[in-house]
Amino acid sequence: HHWKSAVSNNLQNSHRKLGLYEKTLQLINPASIFKKGYSYTSLNGKGIMWQNLREGDEIVTINATQEISSIVKSTKSKDK
Repeated sequence: HHWKSAVSNNLQNSHRKLGLYEKTLQLINPASIFKKGYSYTSLNGKGIMWQNLREGDEIVTINATQEISSIVKSTKSKDK
Protein backbone atom coordinates (compact mmCIF):
# COMPACT_ATOMS: atom_id res chain seq x y z
CA HIS A 1 0.00 0.00 0.00
CA HIS A 2 3.04 2.24 -0.22
CA TRP A 3 1.99 3.30 -3.72
CA LYS A 4 -1.40 4.54 -2.40
CA SER A 5 0.40 6.81 0.04
CA ALA A 6 2.72 8.07 -2.70
CA VAL A 7 -0.23 8.78 -5.02
CA SER A 8 -2.09 10.55 -2.19
CA ASN A 9 0.95 12.73 -1.39
CA ASN A 10 1.43 13.52 -5.06
CA LEU A 11 -2.22 14.57 -5.38
CA GLN A 12 -1.99 16.75 -2.28
CA ASN A 13 1.14 18.48 -3.59
CA SER A 14 -0.49 19.03 -6.97
CA HIS A 15 -3.59 20.46 -5.29
CA ARG A 16 -1.43 22.85 -3.23
CA LYS A 17 0.45 23.99 -6.34
CA LEU A 18 -2.80 24.52 -8.21
CA GLY A 19 -4.06 26.70 -5.33
CA LEU A 20 -0.88 28.81 -5.50
CA TYR A 21 -1.21 29.21 -9.27
CA GLU A 22 -4.83 30.29 -8.82
CA LYS A 23 -3.84 32.95 -6.25
CA THR A 24 -1.06 34.21 -8.51
CA LEU A 25 -3.44 34.51 -11.46
CA GLN A 26 -5.93 36.41 -9.29
CA LEU A 27 -3.20 38.87 -8.26
CA ILE A 28 -2.08 39.60 -11.81
CA ASN A 29 -5.56 39.61 -13.34
CA PRO A 30 -6.09 43.09 -14.87
CA ALA A 31 -9.55 43.35 -13.27
CA SER A 32 -7.97 42.89 -9.82
CA ILE A 33 -5.31 45.48 -10.59
CA PHE A 34 -7.91 47.97 -11.83
CA LYS A 35 -9.89 47.51 -8.59
CA LYS A 36 -6.80 48.74 -6.72
CA GLY A 37 -7.02 52.07 -8.57
CA TYR A 38 -4.63 51.44 -11.45
CA SER A 39 -5.38 52.08 -15.09
CA TYR A 40 -3.93 51.10 -18.47
CA THR A 41 -3.37 53.60 -21.27
CA SER A 42 -2.68 52.57 -24.85
CA LEU A 43 -2.07 54.00 -28.29
CA ASN A 44 -3.16 51.82 -31.20
CA GLY A 45 -3.66 48.90 -28.81
CA LYS A 46 -0.14 49.05 -27.33
CA GLY A 47 0.83 50.36 -23.90
CA ILE A 48 2.20 53.89 -24.03
CA MET A 49 5.11 53.37 -21.65
CA TRP A 50 7.72 53.23 -24.40
CA GLN A 51 5.88 55.06 -27.16
CA ASN A 52 6.50 58.66 -28.12
CA LEU A 53 3.13 60.36 -27.98
CA ARG A 54 2.46 63.30 -30.25
CA GLU A 55 -0.06 66.10 -30.23
CA GLY A 56 -3.30 64.80 -31.75
CA ASP A 57 -2.73 61.12 -30.87
CA GLU A 58 -5.87 59.38 -29.61
CA ILE A 59 -5.14 57.32 -26.52
CA VAL A 60 -7.45 54.98 -24.62
CA THR A 61 -7.37 54.61 -20.84
CA ILE A 62 -9.09 51.69 -19.12
CA ASN A 63 -9.80 51.51 -15.40
CA ALA A 64 -12.13 49.40 -13.25
CA THR A 65 -15.31 51.10 -14.44
CA GLN A 66 -14.59 53.01 -17.65
CA GLU A 67 -12.88 53.12 -21.00
CA ILE A 68 -11.84 56.70 -21.75
CA SER A 69 -10.74 58.08 -25.13
CA SER A 70 -8.48 61.12 -25.01
CA ILE A 71 -6.70 63.33 -27.52
CA VAL A 72 -3.15 64.38 -26.60
CA LYS A 73 -2.95 68.17 -26.42
CA SER A 74 0.76 68.38 -25.69
CA THR A 75 3.69 66.37 -24.36
CA LYS A 76 6.78 67.29 -22.38
CA SER A 77 9.83 65.06 -21.97
CA LYS A 78 11.07 64.47 -18.44
CA ASP A 79 14.77 64.83 -17.72
CA LYS A 80 16.30 61.50 -16.75
